[in-house]
Amino acid sequence: MNCLTQATDWTARNGAWRQMVALLVLLVGMLFFVASAPVQAAVPLAGTPIGNQASASYTDLDGNPQPEVQSNTVVTRVAQVASFTLTSGATKLAGPGGVTYFPHTLTNTGNGTDTFDLSVADVTAGSFNISSVTLYADANGDGVPDNFTPLSASATTGPLAPGATFKFVATATIPITVNAGESDTMTVTAIGNALAAAGAVPPYTRAAAQTNSDVVTITAGAVVTVTKSMSALTGADGSGPYTVTLTYTNSGNATSPNVTLTDVLPAGMAYVAGSGRWSTSGPATPLTDNTGGPTDPAGMAYDFNVSAANRVTGIITVGIAAGVSGTLSFQVTIPANTPANTLNNTAGWSYDDGSGTIIPSQPTNTVAFAVKTRSVVVLDDVGSVANGVAPTLGADSNAAPDVVGVAVAPQGATVQFDNVVHNNGTTPDSFDMTIVSNTFPAGTSFQFYRADGVTPLTDTNGNAIADTGTIAIGGVYHVIIKAVLPGSISGNNGGAGFTLVKRATSFADPTISDTVTDKLDAINANAVDVTNNVASPTTVANGEGATGATVITTNTVNPGTSTTFVVYVKNKSSVADNYDLSVTTALPLNWVVLFKNDGGANNCSTTGATLTNTGVISPSANKLICMVVAVPATGAGALAATTKISFKALSAASGAQDTKTDAVTVNTKRNVTLTPNNAGQAFPSGSVVYTHTISNAGNVDETITFPGVFMTESLVGWTSVMYEDTNLNGVLDAADVAISNTTNFPLSAFTAVTVFTKVFAPNIAAVGQVDTTTMTVTYTNSTGAPGGAATISATDTTTVIAGHIGLLKEQALDPTCTNTIVGAFVVTDIVNSQAVPGACVRYRITVTNKGTVNVANVVVNDATPFNTVYNTGSQCFPAPGAPGAAGLASSQGTVVAPGNCSAGSVKATVGTLTPSQSVVITFGVQINKQ
Repeated sequence: MNCLTQATDWTARNGAWRQMVALLVLLVGMLFFVASAPVQAAVPLAGTPIGNQASASYTDLDGNPQPEVQSNTVVTRVAQVASFTLTSGATKLAGPGGVTYFPHTLTNTGNGTDTFDLSVADVTAGSFNISSVTLYADANGDGVPDNFTPLSASATTGPLAPGATFKFVATATIPITVNAGESDTMTVTAIGNALAAAGAVPPYTRAAAQTNSDVVTITAGAVVTVTKSMSALTGADGSGPYTVTLTYTNSGNATSPNVTLTDVLPAGMAYVAGSGRWSTSGPATPLTDNTGGPTDPAGMAYDFNVSAANRVTGIITVGIAAGVSGTLSFQVTIPANTPANTLNNTAGWSYDDGSGTIIPSQPTNTVAFAVKTRSVVVLDDVGSVANGVAPTLGADSNAAPDVVGVAVAPQGATVQFDNVVHNNGTTPDSFDMTIVSNTFPAGTSFQFYRADGVTPLTDTNGNAIADTGTIAIGGVYHVIIKAVLPGSISGNNGGAGFTLVKRATSFADPTISDTVTDKLDAINANAVDVTNNVASPTTVANGEGATGATVITTNTVNPGTSTTFVVYVKNKSSVADNYDLSVTTALPLNWVVLFKNDGGANNCSTTGATLTNTGVISPSANKLICMVVAVPATGAGALAATTKISFKALSAASGAQDTKTDAVTVNTKRNVTLTPNNAGQAFPSGSVVYTHTISNAGNVDETITFPGVFMTESLVGWTSVMYEDTNLNGVLDAADVAISNTTNFPLSAFTAVTVFTKVFAPNIAAVGQVDTTTMTVTYTNSTGAPGGAATISATDTTTVIAGHIGLLKEQALDPTCTNTIVGAFVVTDIVNSQAVPGACVRYRITVTNKGTVNVANVVVNDATPFNTVYNTGSQCFPAPGAPGAAGLASSQGTVVAPGNCSAGSVKATVGTLTPSQSVVITFGVQINKQ
């Protein structure tokens, strides 16, 4: 794998490392980027480095080309800008006493992760007041609530990554005492919570609130609404069929005599012929794909690809009476080789409101189907049975009874025992099920159920005893018995537990029978249990019965990403209860933990609204909670370590509580670099100073050391010395200390140090000689690098010349792009809350002849960094502006640059420089904003 490939891979997977490696790619690639390009559309993410380095070429007095010289590198890091969209308000008709749903979508359009507060309110300026307004999550985007657990009055959703969405619905309940023509408005408001770095000024601190207006207009006529749903929202190419359902409802006070439903399938979805169904005809009655077939119901017309290309059309000419609902459904597949993407599909409907007025076509909610990336795997499976486990059917000798055990159950719980009846005889038979004895508490009731666990076992052979029904020779049948415990008793029956002995008796031969013992070890008092991954675990491995200090699940995560724990809160009490959710351990700096609803797949692969309370949980039921832990990309919170996180569920009503401890291991990311490789010139008996940076972009502390011979020269007579930038001013001076092979110093995670190499040319060096200085640095953390200390190196290439060119690159921030800089020009990194997408960076390049003779044909080359465009002093976004007044300058020669608001190379033709003469070149770039 080459360096550029590695850089691309790291960039995709890591936050802090992405920034460092992207800078290296810039240093190499920028020198070859010469083509002018239009405005780049991508907005750089928060933390992206905007790096730049210039180079210069020239000739000596004899016209001989000399090696290229590079400047130092300057870097500006993009700050976070909070931005989002909230869509979409609408106007809907409603009848008195009805409920109207308004779908909304919140999209994070900022350049960093954010959370958002949602609220809804009735506007009192209408001609009536809506009875109540409520927000509900709508993870599947079908335009109706996922459930009727409302979001809190000021719900927080997120964290949402850039480009991510959260779907929800606002509901308006209409009073009965309203008149046709009246209207009222409710407003849905969202505001982001992302705060910029210290020192930020408006508008960079927080995204402004956005509001959608949902208008309800009362009508005395028909009010037909249509919502769209799909049987699944994700699938691979070549999959299906999936059922698309259009649900129509007339919530008005009059019959609609004509309703038209339309659904144009997006590219990537294929209609399944003959799959149309009207609810009025029943699921077993297919519709023809061209109206008029023998199974088409009277008063309804249906076609595909007839009324319009690739469109399903359904017309209800028989009308829809007030209060009537129904569905039109059909199936689609996802053809093989459909590219991975999101297929957004919106249906439409129009109708007659009963007075002859046609309500024009309105859009349904949009259903987003995600076509998954397809991987291919082949797995041989031979002789497997249901669930991949073959049952053990061995004969029972009627000796000691078998025991089916349940460890504990809460008061008032229903305890379920699963027993298997094997017919090991030579004839089909049925088996009567009876209770022989039990030691369960008084008041316990028992009931036999079929294998499904919900249908009571009945008498099939006419002897008034519940039985299994006929079991074939060698067949098996599961019999479930449920014991409903009294709500007032707990304990373990003096240590003996509670037992129930059941008997299965052959109907063909009543002398043949066998027994099984079901045992409950103990009945716990009212309690709650918090577990991982499975709803009803039976071992401590998932948290059942574990103490709060025991780590149940450890997830690993890279810095700058998040991980999700699948948590179940089970009500082990005999009465319904609800539980407050909290984290009881201190978290590392900038860690965020949110409790969220599952997004619909029941495995936390997607998440819904943020929670602080489980809501009401019925006895023995559980609530799936997704605990999302977000780890920062840099800083103390991103260091490699394992952190325990204790999750607590507490009932304010009963005091029942349970604490479960998980852990998050932040993966070790080691990345120490010595950059850049430099090139320069020196004259005989002269010297040249090169600047290098030792950067620790990893999340573990390192120790920097220098081997016995850490500076080598390719030519005899050349020498060099390495210095540490002791006073941190970026310039080699008398205060800086020389480095030896006994030097070592710690380099903390996410930090960097500057070192200088001073290369001396001997007085006998001939013009044109080229020496390569190689410096070697070793590093290791406290546990040692894999295979011992790791080694990194860099080179400085020095050419002997009669003259000597020096390049100094500096930068300054121009937040308003008006050639008004903040502070002074610097060579150090700019980390400023105003360095946001849309801000400008001004560059100043000083080229100096440090030699004793003239140099000629001096040309300085630079380029706009990635994620920027050339800027002359006016805003480039959303559209190119007029050229600015002072965006480009050179104190000598001519400069050629890209067009304003385009990307490309900057070339300054300076000409001849006399000894000690300097020329200053300035230009600016704007960070992409769209």
